[in-house]
Amino acid sequence: MSVAQKGQSKPLGSVGMNAKSTKKTPLRISHFGNQQVVLETEDYDRFVRSQPEIVRACQHHESMMSSVMSVQKSIDSLINQIKAWCAGQPRVARCVLIPRADDVMIAVVATDEDPGGTLHGKMCDLHMDIFENNDSFQLYFVLFRASESDGVSAFGDSQSHRVIYSADNAGTRKQSKE
Repeated sequence: MSVAQKGQSKPLGSVGMNAKSTKKTPLRISHFGNQQVVLETEDYDRFVRSQPEIVRACQHHESMMSSVMSVQKSIDSLINQIKAWCAGQPRVARCVLIPRADDVMIAVVATDEDPGGTLHGKMCDLHMDIFENNDSFQLYFVLFRASESDGVSAFGDSQSHRVIYSADNAGTRKQSKE
């Protein structure tokens, strides 16, 4: 009677190898293989899969990771573009990225009341540039005048807000306290 038949768990090896084997020869799983493989997690979940299923799962994982890296790179690029734009605008006090249920909002807080709407116009130009050159996802921009700056916290969960630019931290300008 085997150990498994007695109701005791034993490590399931890989196609004839004990799981604790020190052999340096890797286990070969082939798309053309027809043998079933048992995968056991550290919490003792077990999965029985065919070799082609395992190969497809690995290919799918690699594809997903490549997509994730691509999206991360796009997000980093967009954030850097927004940071650079903010740093070039002397009337931007801070910029906050706000993830929400259905979108991502960028709150631009002005150092003043934006007389004449020039900062708002420049922000709209940035938004249109991002809209035209990015087909992966969209951001929504809102300008808060200095007197409205406390209103940023009303959008989304303030615990998830991310300040992506602050004139206070840029070392060149001080944030207006109106």
